[in-house]
Amino acid sequence: MGFRNLILEDDSLTVIKKLNSNIVDRSILSPISQNIQLLERFFKEVVYQFVPRDTNRTTNALAMDGRHRILPCFWVEEAPSSVAPLAEMD
Repeated sequence: MGFRNLILEDDSLTVIKKLNSNIVDRSILSPISQNIQLLERFFKEVVYQFVPRDTNRTTNALAMDGRHRILPCFWVEEAPSSVAPLAEMD
């Protein structure tokens, strides 16, 4: 879609700290964090931010909706009807 700047938000402070760290991660999350960091090269700027779970309800609902879809989906201007009310509250 041509995006050059990315803000990745997560409700796990541990994950965000690992992604922001320059120290080699040797935890069980290492393959995931390394893969995410490898994808940074496709963007001009990547920022990792912690977001408390109670303010992240819309994202969680989108993830749950996406788990049940066979094909990848992108919502740019309109969210699925199951998620729209949460987005309005957030």
